[in-house]
Amino acid sequence: TDDHEAIAIAAQLQDAARAADFRKRSGETASAYGTRMHDIFQEMTHSLEPFGPEGRVITEVVVDGKGRLVTFGGSPADATNYAKVTGDTDVFTADTVILKKGVDAKKVIVGQKLEDIGLLIVDYKTGDAQLSGRQKAGAARVGVPLAKLTSEGDLVDDVANVIERSVARKAS
Repeated sequence: TDDHEAIAIAAQLQDAARAADFRKRSGETASAYGTRMHDIFQEMTHSLEPFGPEGRVITEVVVDGKGRLVTFGGSPADATNYAKVTGDTDVFTADTVILKKGVDAKKVIVGQKLEDIGLLIVDYKTGDAQLSGRQKAGAARVGVPLAKLTSEGDLVDDVANVIERSVARKAS
């Protein structure tokens, strides 16, 4: 029950992370640089075929404290706005989620538990930036693995490991 499509998606995402122009502009702060790289990565992710916005990759993912997908495809401010309106202090975000085999963004997935639809949560980081404690806690709470995507990383290996563990769990 290998998920070769998920491996191909990971390869495309890794290629996108490596293809971004990583040169820091003169006078650009670390925060501005990270935001610019994030925006470039999101634009590149949206152009991925056939896995992009209508396939098995969703971006700007917001998950509530109960582990349900609130929204995706919007902006980083969506999580903050959601938390302000609802008072949900356990909301967390991810740059990208690779959906499970048989699930795609064309289906009604908002409101679904992330553990039921998500194969891997992926967050894009530049330089030595780390995954946030909120992301780590959120991923652990919803039961979906979390991976850090960097230009030097190996997302294909991360996805292969997730698939291997999933197959082993089903077999036991």
